[in-house]
Amino acid sequence: TGWTIGSGVEAALGGNWTGKIEYLYLNLGNQSGVGVHAFNSDVRAQVFRAGVNYRIGGNSVYAAAPVANWAGFYGGLNAGGATALNRSSGAVVGAPTESFNLSPDGYLGGGQIGYNLQAGALVYGLEADIQGATLRDNKNCLLTCVPGTAANFDQKLQWFGTVRGRLGYSLGSTLFYATGGLAYGNVKTRVQEA
Repeated sequence: TGWTIGSGVEAALGGNWTGKIEYLYLNLGNQSGVGVHAFNSDVRAQVFRAGVNYRIGGNSVYAAAPVANWAGFYGGLNAGGATALNRSSGAVVGAPTESFNLSPDGYLGGGQIGYNLQAGALVYGLEADIQGATLRDNKNCLLTCVPGTAANFDQKLQWFGTVRGRLGYSLGSTLFYATGGLAYGNVKTRVQEA
């Protein structure tokens, strides 16, 4: 578990449909393990995704007033990509520790649900999402690269989710927002002797 922060823009597409583009910085904390090789990795990812939402109930996004109506429940789908720069270290037990970076990257897709409240042009709410991901980095011959002391690292982020607050400002049919909250996910790191 960890935290996330980001921003995005959402715009009316017609009827109750909106489209959005979003950036999230995801911090899932540290992962460590001890075996023949000891390792530690700080798990961080940069997520870029686009999606669509459907606002449940109510009229179209356009209100009678110049400010758009963003209030209510919504749900949608998203897809995108992510890359990470996970500062890591490792060593054969009893040997000096070496530092390196693991850089899992790949694609993701999932869904989100949320609820917004609105006061004039100010929009605030809560959103939760769940993502399947293909982020992976499998580097060979890290550490000293001497047989018996080298290690192969295989790190995967297979899924993650967030629960976030959103705070935004509506300019007509476009909503600019900042977001942040709790992040959680499944990171697997396998270390094998090279």
